[in-house]
Amino acid sequence: AFDLRMLHAEIKRLMSSRKQKGKGGVDVPNLSSMGITTSLDTLRLVKSKQLWSHKSGLPMPPSFSLGDVYFHVNQKSIAVAHNAVGDVEALEEILLSPFLDGWKSLASCQYMPIVSL
Repeated sequence: AFDLRMLHAEIKRLMSSRKQKGKGGVDVPNLSSMGITTSLDTLRLVKSKQLWSHKSGLPMPPSFSLGDVYFHVNQKSIAVAHNAVGDVEALEEILLSPFLDGWKSLASCQYMPIVSL
């Protein structure tokens, strides 16, 4: 949710900049035209009790910080933490873990539509 709010704020800032500069302003991306129509709050997903059911073979982690969930699933620390690329790669490893193979069906119930600005 935080990332989506930040993305919306940046788009609003770009739109304001374009209005101030007239036709010479920055082109504002249209998320829908880029194929982005929904979002998924991965924190909400990872906090879901269904994700950590007996099928996963893992109990719920004691904390839901990215580093703690990553360690809980992979039994190692994130190689490059608190870095955009490193955090995305860590999330990818969590979601690709065989322990959490049911996340896609759970996520399909949690998608949120992107609201037009």
